[in-house]
Amino acid sequence: MLQERMPRRRMIRLSLGALFGAFLAACGKNQASPPTATPGSLTATPRSLAASATAELEAATATATRSVSPLPTASPTAPPEPTASPEPTFPPTPPPEPTAVPTAPPEPTATAAPAQLPTLQGQVINVTFASGPLTLEGVLSVPNAPNVVSIVVFCHPLPSAGGNMNSGILKIASQAALDRGIASLRFNFRGVGQSQGATEGGVGEQDDVRAALAYAVSLAGAWGRVGLAGYSFGSSMAAAVVTPLTPALALIALPANPTRVQPAALLSYPNPVLLITGSKDTISQPPSLEALPKAMAGSVDLRIIEGASHFTWTGHERELADAVGGFFRQHLP
Repeated sequence: MLQERMPRRRMIRLSLGALFGAFLAACGKNQASPPTATPGSLTATPRSLAASATAELEAATATATRSVSPLPTASPTAPPEPTASPEPTFPPTPPPEPTAVPTAPPEPTATAAPAQLPTLQGQVINVTFASGPLTLEGVLSVPNAPNVVSIVVFCHPLPSAGGNMNSGILKIASQAALDRGIASLRFNFRGVGQSQGATEGGVGEQDDVRAALAYAVSLAGAWGRVGLAGYSFGSSMAAAVVTPLTPALALIALPANPTRVQPAALLSYPNPVLLITGSKDTISQPPSLEALPKAMAGSVDLRIIEGASHFTWTGHERELADAVGGFFRQHLP
C-alpha cells in the first residue's frame, strides 16, 4: 500500500536506506564476532561482505524498481467541441388577419346606366324594394309611350292620420306625371300597408325616401332622370333628404308656420322647387310659405290654390294636376 501511495523516487530511497541499514548491521555483527573458517570454505572478509551487500543492494534496487508500477497517466483528451445548441423552432407565424376597415356608404353619383323603364311601357306593377333591413311596397306606373326615361318618386301624408300611397292628392299628382310621359313610383313608408317595420315619426321614414330614390334610379338609369315629390308629411320627408343630384322637387302642402324651421337640405337645394298649397290651408300656411323662397338657394315656383285646404282639394284637381305635371315636364328629360 505504501508503494502504491508514495511517489516512485521516495520509494526507491526508502528501499536503499533499508538495505544500507542491513548492510551496516551485518558489518557490525561480523566485527563483533569474526567468522570462523571451516574446512573446505572461504573465509568471509569485510570486502566480500561489502561486495555481497552491494550485490544485494543492487538486486533490491532492481526489485524495487520493478515493483513500482508507473502511475497510470491519463492521456490528455481534447475538450469536447462545443456543439451549437439547435435553434429553437417555432410554428410558422400565420399572416395577420385582414382588418376590416369600416367604410361609409357610397355617395350617390350621377353615373348613367341603361334605363329599364322603356321595357315596362304601359305597365302598372306592384313592386318591393329594400330600406335597410326592411322591405317596402310600392306601385310603379309607366306611361304607355315609347322611350320613357324619367320617373318621379311620390311620398304620402302622415301615417298616423291614415296617410298611405293611395292618398287621393298623391294619385292626382302621380297621374299628372303619367299623362306627360313620366313614370311614377308611389310607396308606403315603414309600418304602413305591407311595408315592414313600424312608423318612426319622421326618423326612419327619411331612410325610406332615400331607398325609394335609389330604386327609382336603378329603373331610370341616372339620378338626373328622377324627380321627387311629397304631400304634407311626405313633403317634409322629401325636403329633409333632397340632394343636388335630384333635378326637380315638388312639395304639396308643405307644413309651414311662423315658428317652423325648414330643413337645411331644402334651404340649400340649388335646383327648381314647386311650392303649392291652398289658400285655406291651416297647416301649410300661405304667409309662411310665401316667405320661404327668400331663404332658399334655388328657383321657386310658388302656387296658392284659391279655396283649397290641407285635406280638401275638391274642385281644384285640375289646377293641382297642371301645376305638378307641368313642373316635372319642364325640368325632367
